[in-house]
Order: sequence, then C-alpha cells, then structure tokens
Amino acid sequence: MRRAAEDGDLTQPAQVSSRDEVGELAGHFNGLLELLRQVNVSMGRSIAQLSTSVAAMRNASLEQTASAARQAANLHQTQVTAEEIRVICISTDARAADVLQSSAEAAKVGRNGQKALGRGQEELGAIAARVREMREQVGALPPHMRHIEAVLDTV
Repeated sequence: MRRAAEDGDLTQPAQVSSRDEVGELAGHFNGLLELLRQVNVSMGRSIAQLSTSVAAMRNASLEQTASAARQAANLHQTQVTAEEIRVICISTDARAADVLQSSAEAAKVGRNGQKALGRGQEELGAIAARVREMREQVGALPPHMRHIEAVLDTV
C-alpha cells in the first residue's frame, strides 16, 4: 500500500493476507484503487471527447470565419454594383430629360411647320385665285394683247 501511495502506481493492489482490521483496510484500499483507476480511465475518455469537441468547434469557427469573409466580400460587391446602378440611373435620368426636352421642341417645331404650311397653302390658293382673275381679265382684252395670256400660263 505504501508503494502504491508513494509511487502513484494504481495498478498494484495491496496484498491481503489476513482477515483482521488490517486485512479489511487493505481490501477497502484495493476497492479505492479500483475506483481511482476507473476515474482515471473515465477522465481519459472525457479528455479525448473534449479534445474532439474542441477540434470540431475550432473547425466550425474557421468555417464560420471563412463564410463571414465570403459574405463580407459579396456584400462589398453588392454595394459596388448598387453604386454603379445609381450612377447609371442618374445618367439615364439626365439623358431622358434631354430627350423629353428635344421631343417637346420637335413637337413645337412640327406645330409651327403645320401652321406655316397651312398659311403657305392659303397664300398659294390666293395667288391661284388672283391668276384666274387676271386670266379672265386678259381674256376680255383685245386679241393683240392675248400674248400676255400665254405668259401668265407659264407662271
């Protein structure tokens, strides 16, 4: 028993050679040694399980760190893309405003052109009416003046 206690060797049971109090104490000591061996084995298993759990947690932590880094990179790319879209929208808005202004000016020019065309047709109608009047007047003139009618036909 002394050697087991001094050396910490729990594999050597105490020799029980008597059935008296010392023998009984040696038997209880052997039972205590067995319990300590079982505790030692159980602690070894627990340490192994704990080591495995720590390793798994470390791997999970590394994976989460990598995932967070990927997500941060994706978020940054999304922000860059959103900024590019915002700039394009501003540019497109300015171009659309220019197109609308040009369209309004073209519509105004078109309306003015239609009015001018209408006035030009009215004036041509008035000129044609005046030419008919002059033709009638020339037709009423004596024959020697009829060569004017030929000139008016060319106009």
